[in-house]
Amino acid sequence: KVEGNAFKDSPFPVSRFAPNNQVQNYQGKFIVNSYNTRIEIDNADKHIGTLTSPEFVITRDFITFLIAGGNSPESLHVKLLVEGKKVASIAPYGGLEMEGEFFETKNYKGKKAQIQIVDNNTGAWGFIAVDNIIFSDSMGECEY
Repeated sequence: KVEGNAFKDSPFPVSRFAPNNQVQNYQGKFIVNSYNTRIEIDNADKHIGTLTSPEFVITRDFITFLIAGGNSPESLHVKLLVEGKKVASIAPYGGLEMEGEFFETKNYKGKKAQIQIVDNNTGAWGFIAVDNIIFSDSMGECEY
């Protein structure tokens, strides 16, 4: 579910990155990115919104992902919602290089959950990028 104007209906093709603001260490050809989703690059940090996954049942011990963007934990983060309540949140470190992160989910097995990507920051570095979300039973898959 897309709310606001920070995200489009589909992930952003990395082939369309502007050369001066390219996110690094992504996997594949597309990422979720609240900065590079529009033509008006001069105002790209001003867009805000959320991207919320469909509900799913937790069946694995971990959810791993790559994350980059501005270092503003209150306004830029990935949330894990379990039965509608936030149980965890992780923010980017502040940079263009994607870093591996994870949610430990073994205590929530069998429960309904959602992943929500949040950009409520209109200042400089007011963007978030997320890629390569993996459901796993091994921490080894968290090491990128």
